[in-house]
This record gives sequence, C-alpha cells and structure tokens, in this order.
Amino acid sequence: MKLKTLGLAALLGLTACAGFTPKPVSYGDLGTAPYNEMLCTDGEYDWNAGCIEDVKNLENMTTTVFEIRTNYNHKGTGFLLDGYFITANHVIDFDNIKGYINYEGETYEIDVLKRDYNLDILIGKVGINVKESYRAGKDVKVGNEVIVAGNRKNKGIQVRRGKISVLDRETLFVDKPRLTISKAGIDFGDSGCPVFAIKDGELEVIGVTVSKIDDADGMGNLAKIEYIKQMMEELK
Repeated sequence: MKLKTLGLAALLGLTACAGFTPKPVSYGDLGTAPYNEMLCTDGEYDWNAGCIEDVKNLENMTTTVFEIRTNYNHKGTGFLLDGYFITANHVIDFDNIKGYINYEGETYEIDVLKRDYNLDILIGKVGINVKESYRAGKDVKVGNEVIVAGNRKNKGIQVRRGKISVLDRETLFVDKPRLTISKAGIDFGDSGCPVFAIKDGELEVIGVTVSKIDDADGMGNLAKIEYIKQMMEELK
C-alpha cells in the first residue's frame, strides 16, 4: 500500500519514517583477485573473488533491496523474490509494528502475509511492480564467495563480499540449520538482507541474514533460501 500523504502516514502510525529518503547505495571492496575465465564460467558457485568482476546484474540487484523503517524506529533490510517481500521477522516482530520501504520517492507499507518465528523470517507484499534480477539458489559449499547487500549500521544499502564458512550450523532453539558467512561485516541494520552466491556471472540468493554472531568479526547466520521457498509455496 502506497502512503500518498504525510497526513495519511500519520494516521497509520508512521511516526519515525514518514516520507523517509533512502541513503545512496555504496559498494565496498568487492574484487581483490585477478579474473580467471576458466574458474568463473565452470557452472559452479565461484570460489575466486575475481569472479565478482563478471557479475552482470550487480547494480540491478540493488533496485530490489530496500532499507526498512518502522513506526517504532526499528530498522533493517528486505528484498523482493518471486513477487514477495522477504525480511527477518524480528525487524517487524509484532502486529502493531508497521514496516515501510521507499521506492522511487514513494513510501510503501509492507503487508505481512506469513511469519515463521523459529526461522525468523517474514514474508509480505509491497505495492510495487518490479522484477528482481536474481533467482534462488542452493547447494553452496564452504569457501564460496558471496555478495551481501544490507543496510549496515543503518547507513543505506552497502554491497560487500564475504565467504561461506559453515553449511549447517545448529543454533539453540532453532529447528533448521543455518548457513554462516564470514568476512562480510555483518552488523545491526543487516537483519533481513539477502546474501548471493555467484554462478557464471549470475547472482543467486542463497540465504537471508537473521543474526550477527557476537564476538566474531563480521560473521552472520542465514536462514537458508530453500526453507523460505517452502514458506512461499504454502502461500500459493
């Protein structure tokens, strides 16, 4: 639902983020290795940071990743996938909390469709008609390069690289194993952000950041995209 006026936004409880303007997208140090065509076009997820140079849709990807703000001043990240809006549930964790994004200068409310409190994932809809430039993927391996796009420290969408470090991390009170990434600078504001692996120059989203690992430099836990796809199928 688009909020056309500040007056309507106020009536709906949009106090902390009415008419907010998203910060510009920024790019960190994405590629530090030489490009190797054989390694970067082998049909597998990439291991070499130089393969990031071959990504065809990096800038298009950022048009469907959004800062989230709420009427309780919570902040995070969300993104589009197959017509749905995906984020971490704890960003908009109660029914009285309303989440919003900004797209092309207009503010839109996130309509919540489904929550999984254990997985910490929320699926919703926003009233924009735009197609993402990536697809869902799976079966990454330890050491694969990833690209993270999140609202790190609430300073706007920041694109940076990391690595898969654990495939099936068991987490207390969570019944589905997580992926873990390292060297990605995961911090507050990144909750709900997509993490992409690279295959032959194409981005595939392989997980959603749901937590930062304390006392670990930039490491984060991801909800695997295959579990989120199962949630999406249940909505059809």
